[in-house]
Amino acid sequence: MEETPPCPECGGRTRLRKGDYGSFYSCRRYPDCKGRVDAGGKKKRRQRGKGKAAAKR
Repeated sequence: MEETPPCPECGGRTRLRKGDYGSFYSCRRYPDCKGRVDAGGKKKRRQRGKGKAAAKR
């Protein structure tokens, strides 16, 4: 099993998750505990005015 950092809120185990703004470790006890740790992965930034709606303007 992969080593993961402990939850900063409760000290429990975490799991690697992927979100819109990069990877992070979240507590396995979610939603009872909302602790999270940044995984240090690449972060995507959404750019305004670059999508299909902007092309119609």
